[in-house]
Amino acid sequence: MTAAARVPRRTRRIRGRARIAVACLTMAMSMTVVSGCSAWQARDLASLGLDLALDYLGLNDKAKKQLTNPDVLAAISNAARRFPCEGIVSEPLLAGIVWIESGGNVNTKDSPVGAKGVAQFMPDTWNGVGQQPAKVDGDGDGDMDIKDPFDAIAATAKYLCTLRDEVKRANIPGDLLRNTVGAYNTGVPNVKKAGGVDNISGVKKYVDNVLAKRDDWALDVSGPEVDARASSFGLEIVRQARTQLGKPYVWAAGNTRGPTNGGFDCSGLVIFAVYQARVTFKIKPNNGLPHNTGAQLDAVKPPQAHIVPSLDAMVPGDAIYMHIPGTKPGSQYWHHVAIFTGKVGKDYGIVEAPRPGRPVRDQTLLSQYGKEQFKIVRYS
Repeated sequence: MTAAARVPRRTRRIRGRARIAVACLTMAMSMTVVSGCSAWQARDLASLGLDLALDYLGLNDKAKKQLTNPDVLAAISNAARRFPCEGIVSEPLLAGIVWIESGGNVNTKDSPVGAKGVAQFMPDTWNGVGQQPAKVDGDGDGDMDIKDPFDAIAATAKYLCTLRDEVKRANIPGDLLRNTVGAYNTGVPNVKKAGGVDNISGVKKYVDNVLAKRDDWALDVSGPEVDARASSFGLEIVRQARTQLGKPYVWAAGNTRGPTNGGFDCSGLVIFAVYQARVTFKIKPNNGLPHNTGAQLDAVKPPQAHIVPSLDAMVPGDAIYMHIPGTKPGSQYWHHVAIFTGKVGKDYGIVEAPRPGRPVRDQTLLSQYGKEQFKIVRYS
């Protein structure tokens, strides 16, 4: 961050993300079967009543190339899952803060005013001198080290959530996210006194820089007919599934807690990812899904799950159930399920537990299953 933006840096910590909205379905949809992909033209989303809002939660390849330290990337992902305060915390926003503060360098030198570590916390803020401590044990090692990226970035997320609540209580004019990020830089009292961060030139520049980096590094998962970046919950399903990449395929394996008998089958991976996403977002009831693709489809019931009408209406986290055309009808013949991760050119990215001998992997849908029939479910 620039010297100008460093102004009073006491309550220093920013980890936000603006316009985090939840994708929602505003109408009940029928159990439509999508025959391959070629049979479907893009539908008029407005006529379907779909309200797909912008979101920023995943990091794109550009971010991963510039934030080269794997511990920093892992710490950002961990922190976003642990402190998902709505409207503020996201991976791209945390990454933007870390970049502006230290360039993602875990060995960054202390600032001239004494800020430390990759997130540049002031020791008084970290230890809670005159306020609630920001410090967190981010990696469960029993320490709360201001220079440990796992502790510092988790503390950033936690502190941003705290600042958001303080900004709300103070009734500060202006955008909540911008004021929260500005408060990370200069403290809530200074933001309140100025009537919002946009009235403090150095802090305004800091916020602009963080949000510009956030937007530059946000994973773009918009489809050709859907100008949306999915719901944060759906991206959490994707993240949870990807924590199991490389685990072997084991028939009838996997549950809400993770692999069983060392691995997953396709429906077991969906059980795990959906359940853990609901845990992260504190969604209840949170009963585990049935361990069978057909049974999972039979169990679809709003508001816990909805049918999505077409491939081009998908958002990341949607589950794609597959059926071979010409085989017997009935839910018991839906033989495979994968989780949509985002558009890949003209194809659709998926994460799946495919079959014996093939571990949990990232793949593309049409290249592997283009002749299948699809039924798509959005869990919520």
